[in-house]
Amino acid sequence: MGKQDSRRLLNLTIGFAIAAVLLWFFFKDIDWSDVGASLVTANVWLLAAAFFGNVASLLIRSWRWKILLSPLKSEVHFQPAWKYFTIGFAVSSLLPGRIGELLRPYLWARDQQARFTSALATVVTERIIDLTAVLLLLSTIFIFPDALGPGADDPESAALILTIKGFGLLALIVAVAATLFLMLLRLRTQWALAIVSFCGRPLPEKMSSSLLRMTQSFADGLGGLRGWRQIGGVAGATVLNWVLVSACFWAATLAFNIQFPFHHSLFLLSVVALGVVVPTPAGAGTFHAAIFVVVGQLWGFNATAQGAVASLAIVSHLVTFSPVVIIGVYYLIRGGVNIFAAAERADESRDLETTPEEGS
Repeated sequence: MGKQDSRRLLNLTIGFAIAAVLLWFFFKDIDWSDVGASLVTANVWLLAAAFFGNVASLLIRSWRWKILLSPLKSEVHFQPAWKYFTIGFAVSSLLPGRIGELLRPYLWARDQQARFTSALATVVTERIIDLTAVLLLLSTIFIFPDALGPGADDPESAALILTIKGFGLLALIVAVAATLFLMLLRLRTQWALAIVSFCGRPLPEKMSSSLLRMTQSFADGLGGLRGWRQIGGVAGATVLNWVLVSACFWAATLAFNIQFPFHHSLFLLSVVALGVVVPTPAGAGTFHAAIFVVVGQLWGFNATAQGAVASLAIVSHLVTFSPVVIIGVYYLIRGGVNIFAAAERADESRDLETTPEEGS
């Protein structure tokens, strides 16, 4: 077994173990008869709206990626971007370790005869844009403090609330700093690289070089934003996507008669999105934990509708991840893609393309 295979096996084991522990912890005391009753009485139309809303979100995000890919070819078509976007996210949903984040740009670059590392840079850029958006969503607790729910006044939740508020303040600072740095990186790339190089001096040479290369990748990805039209397209798609996903969460909660104002869903979505950063398959365990903590504990629905909270955690997870898994797996089967072999070739291609730069 090679080094890459061993690392992937370790990631798989850790990811599934974390998911299993969290699922057991949050569901061990659930009355499954209440869950069944809640599922039977759920509003199917609202759940269907959430499902198709998530499909629309995939279309929006694929279109945004198409915009980021635009400088890599004279003409970038939507269909390949959609196909490989869904494949990448399906693989990341089914397997821990974020293999899909490497697979997506590799398959697109191979199909479109483009440079892989440049395509990979667009994914890196996409990730930092979405992370900034999620951190901004989390910081809305300072605009809408009622989003913390009645559980915020419970002495038993004091430590949790203090942690969330502290993290929210940190998130706001990081989000603003990241936004300003992205603007600097786009408008004055050499200045930004000089700042990173200066800040990296105390670090070991290998680490500082990696940091500089990563920053250069961000700059390469931001190179796709060559005018206000493209910048507006990426920004508009990002805002539309996160508002739409928030609406999907809101529809799912209403389907189980868990009612709260729409702006509360912004906070819920931010906690869920940060939770699924932990590389479990399809965010299993971490996704459910976020629902239980926010909707169940902070918003107080564990006391009055624990079965509905559990049903919401289960069904909203399926509604969120099943569209991309269904579509992505369809394209995987149709294209006969060997996931692990393609990921291995992607690793090799990345090393080959970056070696000359590292030696220069």
